[in-house]
Amino acid sequence: NAKLPDWMVIAHQVSPEEHIKMQAAVQKYTCLSVSKTCNMPNSATKKDVAEVLVEAYKSGCKGTTIYRDGSREQQVMYTDKTPKPKTARQRERGDSMSGVTVRKKTGCGRMYITLNSDADGLFEVFARGSKHGGCIGAQLEAIGRCISVGLQSGNDPREYIKQLRSIKCGEVEAGVKKGKATSCADAIAKVITEHLDKTKMPSDIGPDISVTACCPECGAKLINEEGCMACGSCDYRKCL
Repeated sequence: NAKLPDWMVIAHQVSPEEHIKMQAAVQKYTCLSVSKTCNMPNSATKKDVAEVLVEAYKSGCKGTTIYRDGSREQQVMYTDKTPKPKTARQRERGDSMSGVTVRKKTGCGRMYITLNSDADGLFEVFARGSKHGGCIGAQLEAIGRCISVGLQSGNDPREYIKQLRSIKCGEVEAGVKKGKATSCADAIAKVITEHLDKTKMPSDIGPDISVTACCPECGAKLINEEGCMACGSCDYRKCL
């Protein structure tokens, strides 16, 4: 806690103009671009940032990095004037909750997806398959847990729809009819979408995401051939 001399300062105590002058002094004798962060206070406006960029250009800097104090959720150091990030309020779970369990057909069999809600909306998601055990069952449980933790922290359920909807599982994609779930993740997204539609909450649809299946025998990419998944490197073939 000893008092530091006046000439020993931290980045936040150096003005943006001084940051640029330091960078320009080194850049003058350097052919490559010089990496230097120009720290700006939380109160900095777009105009302030623009002025710093123009000054860096006029000073001969080949590039500059600007960081506005408090512009990220977490940072290494905070100044006294930096607004601390708000902590999301964790919703408490009661001993009893009401919900609905939906049966959804997928290429890997039937899935049972449970959605529970409280007064603030969708609260938690559970998913299991009629034949899913081992790794697949663990993955379903993991997806449900991740969604539930996010919902209880205030995340918008529509964000999960964007990420999960239309993910395609290569092993089942070939025989999936239009409107049917293309993967376990897609089935969960569809059930959440149906739930939000019933509760009058619009659900935005994100882009399709494809997960390429690999051959369990040799690891090569599988291709769709007349409703079957076939490997071009070995004799593996699975028809749906």
